[in-house]
Amino acid sequence: MTTYENEILDFRKRHEASQVASPRNWLNLAGLFWLQKGDNFFGSDPANDIALPSGPARAGRFHFDGRSVTLTPEAGAPLSSLNRPLRTDRDPNPDFLELDSLFLTVIQRGDNFLLRVWDTNAPAYKNFSGLNWYPINADNHVKARWIPYDPPRKIQTMDGIGTLEEGQFLGRAEFSLHGKELSLQAEPSGDLMRFNFHDLTCGKTSYGAGRQVRVPRPIGDELILDFNRSQNWPCAYTNFATCPLPPQENKLPIPIQAGEMKFRE
Repeated sequence: MTTYENEILDFRKRHEASQVASPRNWLNLAGLFWLQKGDNFFGSDPANDIALPSGPARAGRFHFDGRSVTLTPEAGAPLSSLNRPLRTDRDPNPDFLELDSLFLTVIQRGDNFLLRVWDTNAPAYKNFSGLNWYPINADNHVKARWIPYDPPRKIQTMDGIGTLEEGQFLGRAEFSLHGKELSLQAEPSGDLMRFNFHDLTCGKTSYGAGRQVRVPRPIGDELILDFNRSQNWPCAYTNFATCPLPPQENKLPIPIQAGEMKFRE
């Protein structure tokens, strides 16, 4: 086995371990509920506005005034009122409410507020035994020409639930792969860049909506695109994630049989 193959195997092990490193992970997401203005009653009783997979029949209510969400627990429910609006996932320190095996938090997508629910008893989490990968092929490790945009180009992105957000292209990578001249647009991803792409394996042997490759921000005019490090978006593991869709510019006319495959049929 080559040094490169060992590097990719190590990357895969670390990526798989990261999927279950936290009790709040993509594999145990158990619900995503749109909050309506006014009171949103929640609990395990199906008659609630938000029917949870477990916990008290009526645990309380979330009140949404169009700008913030407050919590009023039901008497006897194992929750405490915070006497302030709940911090959402847009805050550096969001509020996580623990209710039996569940964790709940409020997320914001555009002007919409939603309740995200994790269940530490979820079968996908309890039974996780690894991800599916294409065979390692060094031909999918390519050198690309990097063309930065100065300033970055403003774009509008859309996620899987239809939310539009402002984003930016930092530049594009031009490269040759399997006899085709191709390019991909890069978006920021923390200290890195990401290439959110769709190819002809999507919906067949890889996740239908697309995958991503993250790379360091280049200093010069070259970068390495290693499709053996392609990862699924969280939406590949659950229906309750909100993942950005690949931009039209990143729809490739070839199959890339490299990196992460479908999680399950």
